[in-house]
Amino acid sequence: MMAPESAEHAGGIEYKWQAAIVVVLGLFLSVLDNTIVSVALPNIRRAFGTSFDTVTWVATAYFLAQAAVIPVTGYVSDRVGTKFVFVSTLSLFLIGSLLCVLAPTEVSLVGARVIQGLGGGALMPTSFAIAYRAFPRDEWGRATTIIGVPVLLAPALGPVIGGLLTTVFDWRAIFAINLPIGGIGLVLAILLLHGKRHERTTEVESPAERFDVLGFVLSLAGFTTLVYGLSEAGIHGWGDTAADRSLIGGVVLLLALVAVEWTTRAPVLDIRLFANATFAGANLLLWVVIAAFYGTLFLIPFYFESVQGTSALTAGEIMIAQCVASAIGIAAGGELYNKLGPRPLVVAGLISLAISMIGFTHLTINTTGTSLQARIVLRGLGLGLTTIPLQNLALSVVRSCSSTSCDRSSAPPGLPP
Repeated sequence: MMAPESAEHAGGIEYKWQAAIVVVLGLFLSVLDNTIVSVALPNIRRAFGTSFDTVTWVATAYFLAQAAVIPVTGYVSDRVGTKFVFVSTLSLFLIGSLLCVLAPTEVSLVGARVIQGLGGGALMPTSFAIAYRAFPRDEWGRATTIIGVPVLLAPALGPVIGGLLTTVFDWRAIFAINLPIGGIGLVLAILLLHGKRHERTTEVESPAERFDVLGFVLSLAGFTTLVYGLSEAGIHGWGDTAADRSLIGGVVLLLALVAVEWTTRAPVLDIRLFANATFAGANLLLWVVIAAFYGTLFLIPFYFESVQGTSALTAGEIMIAQCVASAIGIAAGGELYNKLGPRPLVVAGLISLAISMIGFTHLTINTTGTSLQARIVLRGLGLGLTTIPLQNLALSVVRSCSSTSCDRSSAPPGLPP
């Protein structure tokens, strides 16, 4: 995807900033709903009188739907336009949110979360595409930093906002809050975002290319099956038959996807980018960091609520320090990236994360929220320092690689030392 010049103004504000405001609103809600339910799960469980295994599907369903739709969203948006996809998927997200508010049973709530996840999952890659097309190439680092704010702060704020809404109102309020904010974002998107005729794409992204049906099907099936297997393993253990079969099936489907996409002229997922060691390494590190991040965002609030009997609000307040530290890390990473390059920032961030994770292995039934604050701050700083530099690094490789060839070891041109 190519970024057009952003010298246009409307109402005195450059288009790139208008686009940034719109995508940040949508992206914030999409990412927020990954974790806002974490502190509300015990309340939802009591409200429906259901089991722990069942109520966890309120969170899992959202992740599964995201896993299914994210890999193919970029491919679709290049053909029908990012504005159309953004408006459509934000509308779908809001419909799912409304259905969550009105859900009469736990089954209907899980179904509504699937709808919400399909919309929310598609918002993420679409938001990145809109931002990169709105900002000139020499400002893509700034665009990544802007997007990084909701990507990191929203999940950190999720337990806090969820705890407050659940305590003051009811668990349904965590979904109702999406409606006014998302409604504003939807109106702004319709009024401000450029349509497809303003977007420029590379030759290989031309709509004239034949749709990669096989890649699309393998992607949907593979990622959904793998994430389902991981979710079941987390609940029932690695020896669970359903989890093991899903994991094996997911891996087989994704291996088939790699084989198909490697030789397809216009793939849904351009697997060839992973032939570049820098791109592959940056994405692998991002995967590890984000996995650790989301894991503790669910486990820590649930631990304090279920084991120590704290309120949802108290459990959320324990995570506030991580939110503040993440903001500091994002700001520092964005400012220092061009001066220091990604390596020192990522190394410092990973060390900070490792130290904090070691601390979390010593939780006991008597652990207090106050005693965790130093570890939580280290996590927040580590996340901020690693995520944005790694995203910028991966993006710089995309810019240096064509869709038909990508050197396996060369560093991208213009990469800071």
